[in-house]
Amino acid sequence: LKAIKNTGYDIVNIGNNHTLDYGQDGLLDTISHVEKLKFPYIGAGKNAKDAYTAREMTVKGKKFKFLSFVRFMPDTNWVAGDNKPGVANGYDLNLVTKTIKEQKKDADYLIIYIHWGVEKSNRPVEYQKQYVPKMVEAGADAIVGSHPHWLQGFEYYNNVPIAYSLGNFLFPSYVSGKSAETGVLTLTFKGKDVQMSFNPYIIRNNQISPVNEEEKKKALQYLQTISTDVDIDDTGNIKNKRN
Repeated sequence: LKAIKNTGYDIVNIGNNHTLDYGQDGLLDTISHVEKLKFPYIGAGKNAKDAYTAREMTVKGKKFKFLSFVRFMPDTNWVAGDNKPGVANGYDLNLVTKTIKEQKKDADYLIIYIHWGVEKSNRPVEYQKQYVPKMVEAGADAIVGSHPHWLQGFEYYNNVPIAYSLGNFLFPSYVSGKSAETGVLTLTFKGKDVQMSFNPYIIRNNQISPVNEEEKKKALQYLQTISTDVDIDDTGNIKNKRN
């Protein structure tokens, strides 16, 4: 955690399908260590209020808020309750949209992280396509997904950027093939216009390693084939074709 903090990360997402592998005590222990480093966290909490409260930061005079939901978990008992530690429930779409609306009220931008989809698949499934319009209409300004362990494609819905899965990031070197393909997503906010770009990396020798020019070209061309209504240029800029 200290290394992550020292690297320059500003917030951590602790909501996923392993959050309670060591039970409620394990989650509370994780939160205590995160809090000692003054790390804002999303995706889970000491109780429901904690789990569904967005964390915020101000950048260049604009208030950014971050929320995270878990739409894949081993047991629905993992969901946070009034007096129970747990994750933010992503299965209840009405709850998701209600929370987004509430948390967006005093924010310039609201970024949604969601743990969803199918492992080792490079495309979103039908329910994800149904979630996107609802989350955007509720006030999401960007949606970023995780869980599949593979990169998935990009699209814009009503000019809101969607990254369905960023794959693995820092992972042991036993990953290979598509599981080792990763990268850094950049979101650029200019008024109501939010653009995204993607810089490919690869996991080698337990490290997030830069790719060479040929690998980058191949990675971006592959992402183009699995994305929807976007143009990805050779620098990684992702343009909306629906405009």
